[in-house]
Amino acid sequence: MTRPDTVFTMTNKLDLTPAQEWRRQNLERLIRRLGSLAEISRQADVSEAYLSQIRNRTRAMGNRFAEKLEEGLRLNPGWISREPIGVEDESAAYQVSKSRQQLQKIMDAWPSLTIEQRETLLNLVQQLKQLNSELSASNDASRRFRA
Repeated sequence: MTRPDTVFTMTNKLDLTPAQEWRRQNLERLIRRLGSLAEISRQADVSEAYLSQIRNRTRAMGNRFAEKLEEGLRLNPGWISREPIGVEDESAAYQVSKSRQQLQKIMDAWPSLTIEQRETLLNLVQQLKQLNSELSASNDASRRFRA
């Protein structure tokens, strides 16, 4: 029988699978980029307490939550679940993600753009596709090298 003045706290850390640990590490990267869990919570419209539990390994990030986080932060699908990459590659991936966010804002204004502005935007989309393709190829080569 426990004493009435005994306080129980949840300090048990979960044993995470590699994919769950990658999600947690990528959450740490997002915290560094955006400044705080509160900012991630605000931008993605998710619970800050839940993010904190994931960060502290008392909860694992599930598929649905990962997708909601990616969607809310406008990250590439699957970004949060991929194996963390080196700083240089991460910086390039972040730039692609930011460019996509900026492009989305512009596309929202599409109906009010001139034909010339639309052509410029279509060229930008092609350039982003090429950059994304090159980044993916670089990441694939890096993974094969580590294997």
